[in-house]
Amino acid sequence: MNFMAVIDGALHTPEPSGSLLEGVTRDSLLRLAPQLGIESTSRVMPIDELLSDIEAGRCSELFACGTGAIVAPIATVGESDGREWQLRDSGKVSAILRDALLDIQEGKAGDPFGWVVDAADTDTVAAFIDR
Repeated sequence: MNFMAVIDGALHTPEPSGSLLEGVTRDSLLRLAPQLGIESTSRVMPIDELLSDIEAGRCSELFACGTGAIVAPIATVGESDGREWQLRDSGKVSAILRDALLDIQEGKAGDPFGWVVDAADTDTVAAFIDR
């Protein structure tokens, strides 16, 4: 599972590291976002900076993403001492991204990335797996 934030209207995600994998869903959302007019970036995201962005209203949304959940909005961030930060637009951009990704996966929308493969075409499936 990976983590994403909407900061100043753009999609931000931490760079892959030992605890954050590159991930197919993460990569798909980063590639899909610009197609929907949403700037996307992968960068170092210190937690203190993220909390400051939430407090300042710059960060409007957080969500997790991964194969099992696809996209899971985060409404509140909390500390063990009881402090909490509420996200003002929880689920807004993440729903757009989730729906767009599912529409491609389910054949309801065109696939500009070549992600969808006809499972009956064994040569194409084999070539896709070998990439």
